[in-house]
Amino acid sequence: MLTLAKISETNSTITIGWSPPVGIGGYVFYANGQIASVATANLKDGSPRNSVKFSKTSPGPPFQVVAVCRSSQAGFNLEVGTYPSGSSLVVYPSTALYPSEVSPV
Repeated sequence: MLTLAKISETNSTITIGWSPPVGIGGYVFYANGQIASVATANLKDGSPRNSVKFSKTSPGPPFQVVAVCRSSQAGFNLEVGTYPSGSSLVVYPSTALYPSEVSPV
């Protein structure tokens, strides 16, 4: 599980941060249950990605960060964090997924 924390906030945006998990390959960002963006594990300068800025109004909270992490040569874990943490929206449990278990969308 990712622990998300508010880094900054304006009237229209919120920036949320986390500690990157081990084996991170990339991220999917959700706002109010909708995919808002996807990103690589590192920024263009090579430093680890550890924050994201969301619009507070469109589509708005709750906000989720899903980290895709390699757990073995053939398996992956999804680490999920939700902000605010009391929100009950869940994308996927943090369990191992193997290529044979994942169907293309």
